[in-house]
Amino acid sequence: MHFRTDETLVAKYRRHPTPYIFTVVKILIVSLPFYAIVFFIGRNLGDTFLVVALLIISLFVGFFLIYTFLIYFLDHLIVTNLRIIFVNWTSLFRREESEAELVDIQEIKTFEHGVISFFKIFDYGNLRLETASSKTTIVFDYAPNPEEIKHFILTYIRKRPKEV
Repeated sequence: MHFRTDETLVAKYRRHPTPYIFTVVKILIVSLPFYAIVFFIGRNLGDTFLVVALLIISLFVGFFLIYTFLIYFLDHLIVTNLRIIFVNWTSLFRREESEAELVDIQEIKTFEHGVISFFKIFDYGNLRLETASSKTTIVFDYAPNPEEIKHFILTYIRKRPKEV
């Protein structure tokens, strides 16, 4: 992603951390049976086996936690004075970039999670930007306070100077 000539950064948004915490809890819950099995089998096979097996399981769990962290927090939405860019990492070696010119944006939809979004810790949802031709649709999942982002973008589009 490169900025064009005379293009400046206006705002940058990363995903909300709460869904990542839920994912970490899921990974840890899934790993618990493996730790229990190794602990019960390893007690009978000796301390060396127990330590090595627990270390191997911990390495796998750590790998999944770091991988999930990188994929989750590398995604970001960038608002510039000319366009909106969404960088979505699908794996450590693959990313997708979507962009929409500010003048082409026709509709911005937000989806939040009901009453619990009143609390800041749960104030996240999806932001969907659609352009005039409907060729480009940007979907930013787990956006922090999507209504605020929507309001910011719409206000910026209305107030920004018109190019000739």
